[in-house]
Amino acid sequence: MQKKIRIFLIIVVLVFLILHFLGWYKYYYNLEHYDKAVHFFAGASVVSAVLWFLGIKEIKGVNKKLVSLIFLFLVSIIWEIFEYLTDHVFSRPLIGILQPMQPTYLDTIGDFLADFIGGFMVLFFTFFKGQKQDK
Repeated sequence: MQKKIRIFLIIVVLVFLILHFLGWYKYYYNLEHYDKAVHFFAGASVVSAVLWFLGIKEIKGVNKKLVSLIFLFLVSIIWEIFEYLTDHVFSRPLIGILQPMQPTYLDTIGDFLADFIGGFMVLFFTFFKGQKQDK
């Protein structure tokens, strides 16, 4: 199971990185919901990475799924703070040149939802994979 999670992790992280770099190139600003696709893959990447790491360490007595969701929550908050600081602090001298990464609070809520949908998809996938192996 660990090997499959590792392969899935590599694929998801690569897709996330490619989407993110293409987004910085131009797609964040030109495609309406592109940001949500990137957040979806980011959430899937974080949860996959935490599950893989916890599986490698074989830590007993830890709810791996809960730990992965808590870690995803922390990463999502840190990222949204970064986006806010980029928009309102670091890019002040570049007003008119850079478009804001967070146009409204609805964007932040949508980002969190996309992160968690991606994370829950990984948990859903690993849950049913575990069910099949138990039979």
